[in-house]
Amino acid sequence: MKRILPPPVRPGDTVRLICPSGALRHPDEDIALSVSNMEKLGFRVELGLGLTRKYGYFGGTDRERAREVNEAFADPACRAIVCVRGGYGTARILSMLDYEMIRAHPKRFLGYSDITALHAAISQKAGIVTFHSPMPMSGSFLKEYTREGVLSALCDPDPMWCLQNPAGDAPECVTPGRAYGRIAGGNLSLVASLIGTPWQVDWKGSLLFLEDVGEHTYRLDGMLTHLRNAGAFDECAGVCLGQFTDCTNEDDDFGFTIRQIVEDLIVPSGKPVVMNLRFGHTHPSMTFPVGMFAQMDASTGSICVKNAESH
Repeated sequence: MKRILPPPVRPGDTVRLICPSGALRHPDEDIALSVSNMEKLGFRVELGLGLTRKYGYFGGTDRERAREVNEAFADPACRAIVCVRGGYGTARILSMLDYEMIRAHPKRFLGYSDITALHAAISQKAGIVTFHSPMPMSGSFLKEYTREGVLSALCDPDPMWCLQNPAGDAPECVTPGRAYGRIAGGNLSLVASLIGTPWQVDWKGSLLFLEDVGEHTYRLDGMLTHLRNAGAFDECAGVCLGQFTDCTNEDDDFGFTIRQIVEDLIVPSGKPVVMNLRFGHTHPSMTFPVGMFAQMDASTGSICVKNAESH
């Protein structure tokens, strides 16, 4: 399906903050910081009802959270949608989204972590470009590197930029080479959990982006093995690995480093591989467009984004 790049947002436009996944743990503080950060970027802010809801560990029931996503896309006064938190729960609402309506009312949609499932579904089923982006309740949201990426995602009419780590923070080339493809992926746990569903990440010919947080390395090994066995690394064009924050061995006496796991499971595919890119659960963090085409150079760790349907 051809991807639509939603229209850009301008200063003064209304951006809606939503919570389609986990409930906010400190609602008053989290909402205040998120609103302040978005207003400092020059936007008017509208709050989704899910920011103050709590249903178990979710920001509302499945139907409430799905309705919030659908209503945000349908509302002409809402010019962009920014998720405030990930957590857990977006996979439960994928069957409740109105993808035809979303395609008819494309909006710039930002978030990361558990929002990966929404990126995969909206990008593939509705055919619009979405943006894997830091959340506005992050303390580093307004710092230069993070801020520039968020503003590009929201405001650039044709985002054609080069994704690179901040100066002095070099990525690690695992397998040199260049690759071209559509950007896909996000959080590894979500990418693995979507395999075999109607919303499985379309990694064929893609640049597959993966990151995670707080997992023991044997869990990363298991998820990457699942992707390998499903054909992801043979069928993708290249692999871009972000930060695996707080991912350690369960036992200090044995285990593998993340680099060793990558060499065992991904390198045999022969595809270009770069790791330690500055995206995911880390500060600062880059923003990248899910569904747009890009050229990666693993040797330099750069990914140059092209127009979504330019090739």
